[in-house]
Order: sequence, then C-alpha cells, then structure tokens
Amino acid sequence: MSEKRKIERTEIEWFAKIRHSGGEFTCKALDLSVGGIRLELRGPRLDVGLEVDVDFELPDTDRTMALKGQVAHHDGATLGIEFKKPKAGVRKAIEAFVAGE
Repeated sequence: MSEKRKIERTEIEWFAKIRHSGGEFTCKALDLSVGGIRLELRGPRLDVGLEVDVDFELPDTDRTMALKGQVAHHDGATLGIEFKKPKAGVRKAIEAFVAGE
C-alpha cells in the first residue's frame, strides 16, 4: 500500500466545483479524505501540478468547503486533487465526515 493510501478515505457521491486559471466546471466527486478528493472527469483535461480551487458542501451540514489544491493525477476518467494546507476548521470537518461522526 502506498503512503498516500494510508490516509482514510470515504466514497461519496455529490458534486464539486473546480476553478482554475482557464475557467471553472462542476463534476461528480467520488471519494474524499483530509488529503484530497477524487473526481469524475467531465470537464477539460487538467495538467498535473495545476493549482485549483475546490468547493463542495458536506452532506447534512450547511457548510461549504472551499479548499485550495493541486492536480495530483488524472487517468482520463478521474482526476485527483491534493488539498494544500486546509484551514484547521475545514480539516476537522472533513476528518469528522470521513470518520462517520
């Protein structure tokens, strides 16, 4: 198991908005961890390393998560975004959600 996969993840099925220097698009989110999010690639192909903003709402909350990230990988069908230094409150909210709290 790679080091990246030791972070607890949870499968999800909701939409996230991705913004970058070339525009913005909405896509389906597939899984979430405190380290990042995996998305179904419906928009344009984004280069690995591209900085993006990711917005999504955690279910059963009225809270929109707004995070900075970077494209970590893409395989043609999915896109992995690594979060960059999420604020403590956002990180705690994601940790609680992933843990099922």
